[in-house]
Amino acid sequence: MIAMNDSRHNAAMKGTTAPSSDKTPHATAATTHAADASTGATGSRSRRAAARKMTWRASLLVLFAAGAAAAWWFYLELDNAVIETRYAGAAQKGRVLGRTPLGLPVVLARRPYIQWTTLSSAHIVWDTDRPASSVVEYMPDGTGAKAAGRKTTLSAPLSIVKSGLVSRHIVKLNGLRAGTTYRYRIGSNGRALADGKFQSAKPPGRAFSFVAWGDSGTLSRGQFEVAAQIEKARPDLLLHTGDLIYNRGAARDYNPKFFRVYAPTLARVPFYGSLGNHDTRTRNGQPFLDNFVLPPNGPPGMQAERNYSFDYGDAHFAALDSNLSETELRRDIAPWLQRDMTASRARWKFVFFHHPPFTSGQYSRASHTRSALAPLLARLRVDIVFNGHDHGYERWKPRDGVTYIVTAAGGAGLYPRSQTNPATARYRNDVHSFTRIAINGRTLRGQQIAANGQVIDQWTMTK
Repeated sequence: MIAMNDSRHNAAMKGTTAPSSDKTPHATAATTHAADASTGATGSRSRRAAARKMTWRASLLVLFAAGAAAAWWFYLELDNAVIETRYAGAAQKGRVLGRTPLGLPVVLARRPYIQWTTLSSAHIVWDTDRPASSVVEYMPDGTGAKAAGRKTTLSAPLSIVKSGLVSRHIVKLNGLRAGTTYRYRIGSNGRALADGKFQSAKPPGRAFSFVAWGDSGTLSRGQFEVAAQIEKARPDLLLHTGDLIYNRGAARDYNPKFFRVYAPTLARVPFYGSLGNHDTRTRNGQPFLDNFVLPPNGPPGMQAERNYSFDYGDAHFAALDSNLSETELRRDIAPWLQRDMTASRARWKFVFFHHPPFTSGQYSRASHTRSALAPLLARLRVDIVFNGHDHGYERWKPRDGVTYIVTAAGGAGLYPRSQTNPATARYRNDVHSFTRIAINGRTLRGQQIAANGQVIDQWTMTK
């Protein structure tokens, strides 16, 4: 501090003769006062300069924020502008996908997947990394586009569906033709994100196939191998007998353990699942309900989409939540199932749920579904019941007219066999596998296909 004062004093006295060492007290005081005054002036100037600098920076920040807000508004609103779009070689004018807007483009957080198709409608779902608009372009496949250099003309119109700003995009397409393949492209905020094909539900009289599997979501090698074989099977729809996500059905695990594993198939084929015991360990299965669009036609007074039914081709399907007690199954589920199945005139009837009424695995002595549901399933003349839970594959000989299939070898560790039973037609717990069913009129052909593509069981039913 003394050196600083000396420096300032010398600067103030620059060009003058240094005072003698015998200064009077008054002279010394005057010199000190002058130095203090100089220091105060310098500090005042520094504070004013700092204030001006802060004001300048604040102005820049305000301008930057205003510019960013304007750019973001433009980014969101550009999707509403009429821009040129070319899809499948079609040159059209539309309020859809074309040039990428200014700003950071939205990114797919989950690729598109098909949900709940009917004869005239379908749902396409995808996720983006932040809220954005939803756009789906679609048209019948195979309509043909006559080439004319780089430009083409369509023989069928391009349909467009749009919605507001969301990060989980659920778009319902209406007015479809039954059993027709459609090309589609999804986008958000004016940017195309993915494309693919799907088929509306086939009407009665048309041949179709589906696959059923369960107890899969572990990211095991077996799960990926089964997923590859399911894709090769080219089914028309997918059924899951529960335990999609190990170990607790957590929301964060749905992408890595389900949607990414089956992405190519899900992008074109509707998926129908049932709740397993592991799926309900997080918020009683709410992540399952959040991720899928299923028919809301279950028992009155119960949460929608836990139990539901739908038609496809010559078949009627019902999915049940077997995580209920025996009393609840008898009181709430059985009456609804009876009304639902009785009302259906479909030739083939299928029911799928997690806990098997009959199994030779480790849960053979504990099945509340046996007493609560098996007698009713026989009275309703259900053709096949698909179950999971007991990790392996078992097909039973018809019991009171009903064929029970445990198809729970989708990827989780396989369980040992606890007993043998003469009513068992086929049992395998040494390889991961899935069930494939092909229906053509009065004939049903079933196969159990292993992770390596080998057919380990096959059978035929006729009606």
